Amino acid sequence: MTGVSKMTAIEECMKILEDARYSDKPWEKIKKLAEGQGESPGQKAVEEIEKIIKSKKDLEEFSSKELIEYGEIIGAYLVATELKTNQIRKFLDAIRQLENNVARKVVEKGEKDFSKEELLLLKVHLAYAAGRERKVKPFMRAVNAVIDKAREKGKEGFEDFKKVVKFIESIIAYHKFYGGKEN
Repeated sequence: MTGVSKMTAIEECMKILEDARYSDKPWEKIKKLAEGQGESPGQKAVEEIEKIIKSKKDLEEFSSKELIEYGEIIGAYLVATELKTNQIRKFLDAIRQLENNVARKVVEKGEKDFSKEELLLLKVHLAYAAGRERKVKPFMRAVNAVIDKAREKGKEGFEDFKKVVKFIESIIAYHKFYGGKEN
């Protein structure tokens, strides 16, 4: 044994993204995320992220920073696979509508009355989008894992809801940042 540790897929992707962030053409640098024999580094990282999320009890175990870093990897990977912005834009619209509904209910009734029910309906939107375009599937798997770890009710559930929204926003923002195309 040589004592050299192997880089995880997430670390490998973060290294690629570190280089891409300061490039005039980041979309060229991130192509590496979708290249390779068999599974690409990006695909491996998305699977690693999904496993990490599933291994936790709930979203309280994640910092916003961690979720945003995972969102960056997923967003960049989706660009590398040439997923178009319009293929996930409707989902962002659904998130915004849900966020407004939840905010209204919290103002009316307080955080203690939060329920995860509406958040679960987003999984249906994701399944539909992934059925129409297979490139959406990594996005669906990661977001579903995060939704599943959100606590059911009350103030804790509301805090987790906000983390789910940040996670989705980070994926979509980094998708755009790394050159996600409209059509």
